Amino acid sequence: MKDLNGKVAVVTGGGSGIGRGIALAMADAGMHVVVADIDLKAAESVAAEVAERSVRSLAHEVDVTQRDEVERLAERAYDEFEAVHLLCNNAGVTTFGMMGTDVRDEDWLWVLSVNLGGVINGIQAFLPRMQAQAGEKHVVNTASIAGVHPSPIIAPYVASKYAVVGISEALRMEGAGASRSIR
Repeated sequence: MKDLNGKVAVVTGGGSGIGRGIALAMADAGMHVVVADIDLKAAESVAAEVAERSVRSLAHEVDVTQRDEVERLAERAYDEFEAVHLLCNNAGVTTFGMMGTDVRDEDWLWVLSVNLGGVINGIQAFLPRMQAQAGEKHVVNTASIAGVHPSPIIAPYVASKYAVVGISEALRMEGAGASRSIR
């Protein structure tokens, strides 16, 4: 997509960090931005920064681990803007400083639910709608270098990001028509 001006982006995890940076960069490029985050106050703060760039913005509270909440996010984005041209599945979490064998079950579940489940929920909620709309559209799934190059003491994060890279590559291939030639 070469011309972003007037298009619409949805950024999960948009209330801070990389998500905030993506939201502001998209606004600087002329995109309207839906800032989605589990922390509504953070999303509202970034949405206000986006609006200062003379584009429309919307803050939305969402827990990406909950499919129904991500569906509501998609419904709201489409109700407000009538299209989504760029979905950034960016929400992510990690644990630090624990060997893989020391990570508790609930930490594994939390990291995998946000980092992998959030991407799956975003794809399921947005991609059918995006495919039905005319024109260019893209899905960007944040993986980090950990998705291709493992590191110690963050095993759940590495596992989740490897999976995100795999999903992204499979979707890219499907979008290019590769799935039609595989039997």
